[in-house]
Amino acid sequence: TDIWDAVAEVMAGLDERLILFVLAGSDRRELESIGKRRGIRVAFEFFADRAYNKDGSLVSRKLPGAVIHDNDVAAAKVLKLSPAITLDQGAMVEPVAVAVHALGRSAGVAGKKVLVLGAGPIGNLVAQAAMGSGAAKVLITDLSDFRLEIARKCGIPAAVNTAKADLAAEVRRHLGEDKADLILECVGSQATIAQAVGVARKGTDIIVVGVFGEKPTVDLGTV
Repeated sequence: TDIWDAVAEVMAGLDERLILFVLAGSDRRELESIGKRRGIRVAFEFFADRAYNKDGSLVSRKLPGAVIHDNDVAAAKVLKLSPAITLDQGAMVEPVAVAVHALGRSAGVAGKKVLVLGAGPIGNLVAQAAMGSGAAKVLITDLSDFRLEIARKCGIPAAVNTAKADLAAEVRRHLGEDKADLILECVGSQATIAQAVGVARKGTDIIVVGVFGEKPTVDLGTV
């Protein structure tokens, strides 16, 4: 087809070491075949939870399936990586950027006590970025012991399973009686929003990083 002829023409002029990242909306087998003929490695990053219109607007936050083939993605969302960047490093660019951007929404974390709710990939990176930015103390929470162990291996020693321990007590134990200066919600659930508001003190900043499938509610009486 015309589209694949155009892709082949573009790929023909690329350095063979270049990695072409192709987002949702492309046929993987066709591109892999073209790449093989041209001596170019082709890597794929698919959006499992969102799709875009041609103008870049968000179609949906949640779609079933791990590979979305039938949604157009703006050319501006296709990124060429330097040959010096490995696939593993390239895969970390977007989640690390999310973590750094989230912390950038605060007035700074140096010298502050930080609570991160959620120890998934984003929460883990938010906690690491906070530590790297000079936070005085960082506490991360989750319901998964596996994720919490990964967090400890990544250098985050204060990791608490809130299904097994009282969050308020653990916040005081790890961060002190004046609790957290900054709380980052990295789950996108009603439960963690309630936790963030519930353990905050007067003057605590709360930054919502998680993406919600449904609109959360906040107890304004507690706020």
